[in-house]
Amino acid sequence: MNTGSKSKPSDPEGPRLPDGIHFWAKTTADGQPGISVRDHSLNVGCVAEALIGLLPAPVRALVPPGAATLAALHDVGKICPGFQAKSDAWIRRFCLSEFARDSNYEAASAMVCGSRPEADRPVI
Repeated sequence: MNTGSKSKPSDPEGPRLPDGIHFWAKTTADGQPGISVRDHSLNVGCVAEALIGLLPAPVRALVPPGAATLAALHDVGKICPGFQAKSDAWIRRFCLSEFARDSNYEAASAMVCGSRPEADRPVI
């Protein structure tokens, strides 16, 4: 359970984010964290649903069930610590400098997002 309290690095659950944090998906024109992943996902899902509804019936029949949901989830990976840490403004806004340091964002991102060292990646 996330109580919003700081955890010690020795906590078996590891560092926890404070309550009330939103994960940004898009930045504003001035580079600040903007719309949250949640709100962006809701917007995209609604637009996808509306567009699917406008398709001619024979074309709409080709769209698999759940396509709007899949569209809505296209940016869910932005919740990864490594992506969120790309914004120094986000880290400062939520006073996460200590959290970022204590939780080793780079290692956490690799674990959560499945990043692998360059040598292990397949050549495309």
